[in-house]
Amino acid sequence: MRTLLLELRPAALIDADLGDLLRQLAESITGRARIPVLVNVDGECPPSADLKVALYRIAQEALNNVAKHSRATQAEVNLHCQSDKIELMIKDNGKGFDTETRSPGAWAWI
Repeated sequence: MRTLLLELRPAALIDADLGDLLRQLAESITGRARIPVLVNVDGECPPSADLKVALYRIAQEALNNVAKHSRATQAEVNLHCQSDKIELMIKDNGKGFDTETRSPGAWAWI
């Protein structure tokens, strides 16, 4: 329900702590997909409002993909904050995909 409220009130993203937002997102995925999601936050993270929303949306999409496609039994979200950079890493123990068998033009960013 909290995740749905964040979708309906994006301003709530700006007011909340990024670590707390990621924990709520993890709880939502765990409840919906029954995939335990561990969240680790290292350091203080006071990103700008735009960056906070972007990081939240990236984590949201990644965890939704884990829930829908990966066949994972666990996932992890790591947020590492330093004064000059923020690193967000989402990983799971799912099936992955074979980059050698991709169709032409797919995953052009890889």
